[in-house]
Amino acid sequence: MAVKYASVVDDGEHYMTPRDFVQSYLGLHTQLQHNPKTVELIAGVADTTKDGLISFQEFLAFESVLCAPDALFIVAFQLFDKTGTGNISFENVRDIFSQTTVHHHIPFNWDSAAAVRSGRNLVWSRGQKLGGPRVRQAGLQCGIPQSTLWFIIRD
Repeated sequence: MAVKYASVVDDGEHYMTPRDFVQSYLGLHTQLQHNPKTVELIAGVADTTKDGLISFQEFLAFESVLCAPDALFIVAFQLFDKTGTGNISFENVRDIFSQTTVHHHIPFNWDSAAAVRSGRNLVWSRGQKLGGPRVRQAGLQCGIPQSTLWFIIRD
């Protein structure tokens, strides 16, 4: 499957570019005025080496993640883990949210006292357990209402 959409061949290995993966394979952001940064951001979920190309092994790993019960959370984590280190920092969150349409219409001051107080030292690691109080703390720091957090914690 991945070979069908791969446009780069290096040393006999086939690779998909972000455009190949997002636009050709997933069929997303195919309009003429698409945002190239968005295409790269989405492709970064499958590009675990963060080298700008998606190998067949990375493609298979991404496909297997989609079969996991908590696939949505894993994919979201990979989206924010832009460096592939297994950590999400305040800067990663800021960079992703700063690219959203909502942020362009209603800008958030990332240097505000609230942002600095609640998020500057915020780092999540892959596999880190966020049970009960940790989920509540992380969610409140991200602005998730207490009532919603209750359901996340109980789930």
